[in-house]
Amino acid sequence: CIGTAILLVNRIWGKHLELETSHREAQHLASIGTMASGLAHEIRNPLHAMNLHLDSAREELEDPREHSSAIAAKTIANVQRQIGNLNGIVTNFMAYALPTACESEPVRLACVVADVEHLLRPEMERRNVAMEREIPEEAWILGDYTAVSQVLTNIVLNAAQAVEKSSERRIMVRARLDESGHWIMTIEDTGPGLPP
Repeated sequence: CIGTAILLVNRIWGKHLELETSHREAQHLASIGTMASGLAHEIRNPLHAMNLHLDSAREELEDPREHSSAIAAKTIANVQRQIGNLNGIVTNFMAYALPTACESEPVRLACVVADVEHLLRPEMERRNVAMEREIPEEAWILGDYTAVSQVLTNIVLNAAQAVEKSSERRIMVRARLDESGHWIMTIEDTGPGLPP
């Protein structure tokens, strides 16, 4: 009778472990689904901007002017850089199943902001939005260049949407050093703000 009870408890425990493993796998798959949705969003914004840049480069090549080849070359280089950033996003997504330690590197904020501004310039012109920046050259942080660029791109695009119905369409990106020696970046827009 004790042997039967031990066998029964062993089977129940085994079934419990199976259910727990299945539950963890289901949660993992659900989080991957959520991340896939976010990944689509993260890829769609830069792809749209790259498409506008390539349109601009094609126009320069089809109707050449004095500096057309230089403008087209700079635009193509920017698109190639964004392709590298997208590759980083996809690589990070793929690494989710096998997470690794995050390796930060020195990132110059002025460079990231300039790259994002250049990437979004056609979109800002289309929306008639002015993007201004006040980023000191000495503003460096430790982080992932692609991730910082990705976050900044999303925030600036959200700000551009927020100012669509404003008479003044302006976005200001600033960085300042706080009293503890950390760089603080702010993005302000002339939109109506959020309701209480």
